[in-house]
Amino acid sequence: MGRHARLAIALVAACLATGCGRPPMSDPIPKGASVQRISVDGQDRTFRMFHPENLREPAPLVVMMHGWGFTAEHAQTHYGWDDVAANEEFVVAYPLGVGDSWNAGGGCCGPAEQGGVDDVAFITEMIERLQDMLPIDDRRIYAAGMSNGGVMAYALACRMPMFAAIGAVAATQLGECDSPHRTSVIHVHGLADPIVTYDGKAGLFAGTPAVPTVVGNWRRIDDCAKPETTRRPPVTMTRTRCADDREVTLVAIEGEGHTWPGHDGSRAPWDATTELWRMFRSHSLSEAPSSEN
Repeated sequence: MGRHARLAIALVAACLATGCGRPPMSDPIPKGASVQRISVDGQDRTFRMFHPENLREPAPLVVMMHGWGFTAEHAQTHYGWDDVAANEEFVVAYPLGVGDSWNAGGGCCGPAEQGGVDDVAFITEMIERLQDMLPIDDRRIYAAGMSNGGVMAYALACRMPMFAAIGAVAATQLGECDSPHRTSVIHVHGLADPIVTYDGKAGLFAGTPAVPTVVGNWRRIDDCAKPETTRRPPVTMTRTRCADDREVTLVAIEGEGHTWPGHDGSRAPWDATTELWRMFRSHSLSEAPSSEN
């Protein structure tokens, strides 16, 4: 079944479920900030989005996923993505996890994992809806996430071919990744993070791979050269150039805890949102993934 047929069926189902009083998505999607609703696998799901007044065509899309216990609204209002999107002319989608959590695999996290929610299907469907309704550049779709949302970004990279780059902040990678899709990666982590520790030995994910190990695995996946490190205290950036113009970058920040650097209680003199977008905009897929993938 094609994307448009699935869209029509889902819209009808959502209309019947809600009494047709409020459409599951605006058509056309309004400019500025809005809240959108869709039905995926019989479950009503919500995402927020930002549609700039001036939008380049075709437009890049950033999918920004909140952390466990937080919301799409928090991600939209606290991390500064809307401002960057307005200046750089791209679309941002902020999906909301079930129980404010994401089922990212490997026992993570919360109600979404406990209920076996298929968040890969949700986010994939959300992206396809936006591709139907806005001039999205299929070669320039990116995923970013904080904490549990960052774990989800890695899960998407492992399972879906549509992302030109992902960005994980205060996160790790969990679960199986048997057939990863080559993509550029930027991982940002505070060395004083007590929840998702840099060495993987303590915190919420004690006994998981250390952050440098996770990043090293993606260097192998992406067929990368030798890393190059620059240090401007408190920030140490290790960047690796990879095959087909990909890159894998690790940013470690001394004294930074479980935060989104540059925002929301962070003390870091470094803005994660600006830097993630700077990396994202440098990368695109060589060709759009086919619907068969």
